[in-house]
Amino acid sequence: MIRPEKFANAMYAFQCILIRARFMAYTNEPHERIAAILDTAEYLPHYFVCSEDKTEEFEMWLKDTAEKFSDAAIIDKFYEANPRPC
Repeated sequence: MIRPEKFANAMYAFQCILIRARFMAYTNEPHERIAAILDTAEYLPHYFVCSEDKTEEFEMWLKDTAEKFSDAAIIDKFYEANPRPC
């Protein structure tokens, strides 16, 4: 699970990953890079449904993904005081 106070942030950060993947497809980035970010997106829902608190692990995935794909919005959404859609 993601702690309740970070749930909205986590969902919007997840949304940012999907938006980034779509942008990558539209800008004809290599399929391998698109597949790599979608691999991350595929795994992240696990953190939302897990019975244990996985907030910190989720945050680490976001940091790694933001760095790997040079997209600070991915992690910034997780830290926003009043998160909104990307």
